[in-house]
Amino acid sequence: MDPGFSGAPVWDETNGGVVGIVMTVQHDGPLVFVLPTPSLLNELNRFMRETRQAERAAWTEQTRAGRRERSRTRATRLLTQAAMLCSRISDPDKELHQLSDIVAAAVRVDGDAAQGLCEVLEQRSALLHDRLAQVRAVARAAGLFAFTDGRHATLLAERAEALAREHQVLRMRQRRRLALYAVASAFARIDPLRAESILTELGSPADDDIAALGITLRSMAAVDPDRAEKIARSLPRRHHAHAERVLSKVAVAVTRQQPDRAQALVDGMSDPRTQRDTLVGMSESLAFSDPDRAERIALGLAPQGFRSRCLSTLVEALAPQDPHRAERIARSIPVATDRARALESVLKGMTRHDTHRAEHLARTLPDPGDRDDALHILVRRLASTDPDRAEGVARGFSDDEDIANALLCVVDRLRESAPESAARIALSMPGSEPLQRAMALALTAQELVWHAPDRAHQLVREAEQCIGDITDSEERHLAHSACAAALIETDPERARQFTRQIHDRGQRALAQCDMVTALAGAAPALQGELLAKALRTARKLSYQEHEAVLEQAAAHLVHTSLSRRKIQALSEQIAEQAKNLPPSEYRGYHLRRLADLLVETNRDSATELALEALRTARSREGGDAFNIYSEDALMILALTDPRRFAELAAPPRPDTSTAWADDEDGIWHGLIKAMLEQVRSLTADADADDLADELSAFSFGP
Repeated sequence: MDPGFSGAPVWDETNGGVVGIVMTVQHDGPLVFVLPTPSLLNELNRFMRETRQAERAAWTEQTRAGRRERSRTRATRLLTQAAMLCSRISDPDKELHQLSDIVAAAVRVDGDAAQGLCEVLEQRSALLHDRLAQVRAVARAAGLFAFTDGRHATLLAERAEALAREHQVLRMRQRRRLALYAVASAFARIDPLRAESILTELGSPADDDIAALGITLRSMAAVDPDRAEKIARSLPRRHHAHAERVLSKVAVAVTRQQPDRAQALVDGMSDPRTQRDTLVGMSESLAFSDPDRAERIALGLAPQGFRSRCLSTLVEALAPQDPHRAERIARSIPVATDRARALESVLKGMTRHDTHRAEHLARTLPDPGDRDDALHILVRRLASTDPDRAEGVARGFSDDEDIANALLCVVDRLRESAPESAARIALSMPGSEPLQRAMALALTAQELVWHAPDRAHQLVREAEQCIGDITDSEERHLAHSACAAALIETDPERARQFTRQIHDRGQRALAQCDMVTALAGAAPALQGELLAKALRTARKLSYQEHEAVLEQAAAHLVHTSLSRRKIQALSEQIAEQAKNLPPSEYRGYHLRRLADLLVETNRDSATELALEALRTARSREGGDAFNIYSEDALMILALTDPRRFAELAAPPRPDTSTAWADDEDGIWHGLIKAMLEQVRSLTADADADDLADELSAFSFGP
């Protein structure tokens, strides 16, 4: 063979087939090296498996990152619309207070958006006739940016000071003093020296000033405790109580660096309540840096509630690093509910450091339900790091159902890295729990289809035998769905055969949605076909089943690799079917839920459903146009159609009386409060796990 034939197929005339490919040709002899077909196929299968695993992992991370970005975008939109609502509040002070709350929420979500909203606050405050209120609003905004954007905070504080020093506006001495105290409070966390300079200029505080001074010094204590203590000790004796509250903040601020100084400040306090609150703050502050002192302080607290609170905080701090000590402290907590929560934290910490001790702790819990829950937590933790140990713990349950559920968790974590070990565990699961056994076999087969298709189909056949032992129709349908999801990517026809065995049309439609999840970004044409079939089937279902399929389809849309046009078309189908559903007690809830799911995929469809939900809520709730249900629908409109939101959020105005103005302000306050709560929820949930991101999740899993 001449050089240049590397990669050419090697034909075996006797067998009439290709037996390998040429690797290299020896240049100075007749020797040729061949890669046999079995070795080639093994490498190709390994490559395909690793490639698909990487694609699935990338798709999962992409969907999670997309969810986080969508949450931030939603939060920013809601804050913007909430700021627009503030302009409808008749009381200027209430308007600025609401705007300040909105800016405070925005600082935690998006710094750029927070600055934009802060400009709105400044513009609105400039329209006020009351310059003191204007100064306070700008000064409060400066404090909000103190720890996130010091430069912007300084600019705001300087603007507030310029406003406060306009003598022709703030001519009354007391109002001017209060304005300067507000400025000093703004500078307290940004530039304590400048804040002290303003306080020195103001001189000895009058009785009317002491509350404002206390606020300033408590803010200063967090960044410059020495200066705050010096000023507090210079106050007249008649302001002793306020001085002690400032010294309390100072003690907590210096606890980590100067614990003896903090203790001396506490010992010098005369008010028992202030002393107790200071000790609680010191114990919580020392929990991470000096747990010995934190424990001594906590044990010295007489009220059981405060002692439990401090010890619980200490346990939370110690559990990840020193779970054995955390366990000892947790068992000394006097309040039973706090003790149970603390032991749960210890258990989570121990699973990272000492699994044997964690198992012992879990098995010593007195309540059987808590004990089993703790062991399941341990199995989930061990499944990724020590699967053999996880399997041992799982098999230690006394109930077959617990054993099967725990082993299913082990299989799910193990199937990607060691599919054969996962298959062994799945095949050894209790025969009395055929559903979990069938699902474990199907999940493992899903990983083997690329590099060991024969083995994958063997496991699917085993799962099919398990299905025959399942008596509950819903569980049987779930097992069929798992088998279909295992084969949908490599053998769509066989997967369809499994779905055809699901006799319940609603369950079959849900199985088709589950297969979309299993495809994990691959085969967009097949994903579109499955969702279209599910929606066609949904038209023939009962109300409850129809609604469940619509929700599943809407939830899966954002996680597909379909084209934008196809996603919009499917969204329109979902919205059209939802609007045509018959009247029901839960119609409004389902419409709001679907509208929320479609916000990112089709705003027009989401708007239609939100409007329908709003009409339903206002017609059903005894004529009350502003209830929690209509607020939810309005918040969706704020995301999809701000103009309609502004129109529909406004209540009808029967008269111009002061009483009606107060009622209207209350409506705006309630709606803005609901929007801020939703923003906090979006911010907190941005990094939470989403079932739609989990490839092994099913619509009705155990």
